[in-house]
Amino acid sequence: MSTLANVAEKAGVSISTVSQILNNRDMRRFPPETRERVRQAAEELRYRRSRSMSRRWQNASFTNTVSFVIGSPISWTESNRTPFYAEMTDGIQQEAHNHGFSLNLAAGLKTAREKIDYLRRVSDKGSVDGFLLASNIEPEVRSFLLENDLQAVFLGDHPLPVKDFGCVHGDNIQGGYLATQHLLNLGHRRIVFVGRCSALEFYRLRMTGYCRALVESGITADPLLICDYRIETGVKEELDRVFSLAQSPTAIFAGCHATALLVLEYLQERGITAPEEASIVAYDNLSLQEYTQPPLTCINVSQEAIGRLGFRQLIRILMDGDGARETTLVPAELVVRASTAPPRDKRRAKN
Repeated sequence: MSTLANVAEKAGVSISTVSQILNNRDMRRFPPETRERVRQAAEELRYRRSRSMSRRWQNASFTNTVSFVIGSPISWTESNRTPFYAEMTDGIQQEAHNHGFSLNLAAGLKTAREKIDYLRRVSDKGSVDGFLLASNIEPEVRSFLLENDLQAVFLGDHPLPVKDFGCVHGDNIQGGYLATQHLLNLGHRRIVFVGRCSALEFYRLRMTGYCRALVESGITADPLLICDYRIETGVKEELDRVFSLAQSPTAIFAGCHATALLVLEYLQERGITAPEEASIVAYDNLSLQEYTQPPLTCINVSQEAIGRLGFRQLIRILMDGDGARETTLVPAELVVRASTAPPRDKRRAKN
C-alpha cells in the first residue's frame, strides 16, 4: 500500500506538503503546478487515505473520540512525583466533555514500536478521530503520523523541535527570562544556568531567555557559567567546576525540577546555604517544591491550560484543517518562595 512518503518522493516535495494538498489545507501556499504534480503522483501510486481520514473526507460521522498518548511510563511519572500529565489530562478531559467527546488514554508506551503499534491499531479500526501526544515522541512515530495522514497535536516540551504538527507548550524563552530577571532584580550578577542545552530543545529555549535577560541588564553571558551537563558529566560535576572559579556564582537557575533537586542536594553536601550563599530558581512548579528546604522559587506553566488549548487546536484541525502546524505558547509566570534573596554583599550594604 502506498504511503504519503511514497507520494512525496514521486512528486519531489515534503510529506507535509502532500498532506496539506490532498486535504485542501492552506492551498494558497502552493503553486498550481505543485498541486497538480502531487495529485497526479497520488493517482499513479493509487494512494488511499487511512480509514480515519477517509471517514472525514467522505463527510461521514466522527467517532467523537480522541486519544491522549503519553510517551513516559506511568512508573516514571510516579517515581518523580510529576503531576504534569495528570494536570494535562484534566484540561483535555474538561474540554472533551464540553465538546461532547470521549477521551482514550494510552500511557506507558515506552518504545517507538509500542506507540506505532497502538496508533496503527486504533487508526485501522477507525476508533478515534485524532491524537494528542506528550513526553518523548520518537522521530519514527512522527514519521508514522505523517505518512498515514493522522491528525495530531503535540503537548508540552519535547526533546526535538516539533515540525509539521500543531504544538502547545509553555513559553520557555519567557520562563528563562523571568527566572533570570528575578535574580538580577535581587542584585545577582554571577548567575549559573544548568541544563542539557546541547541535547534538548526546551533547555536551549530557556537558556535563550536567560541570555536575553542578562544582555538587557548590560551583562555579557559568561560561557563558564553555563552548565551544559551530559550523562557522562553530571550536574554535580559541573557545579564543582563553577564553584571552583575565581569568582563563585551567587545564584543558580536550574532548567527543570529534577535538576533543581540535584542542585539543592549538591549545596547541602558542600555546606553552601540557600539562599544566604546561593539563590536558586527552578523551572517547573511541583507541589513538592513547597516543602523542600528552602521552598523553591520557580517558573510555573499551567499544564491544564496546555491540555485545554491542545484539545481545542485538534478540534479545529479535524473540523476545518485550521491550525495544523500552529504553535501555541502558554505564558510562564514567576512563583517566589524562600530559595531566592539578595546576594550577601547586597544585604550587608543594605544593613
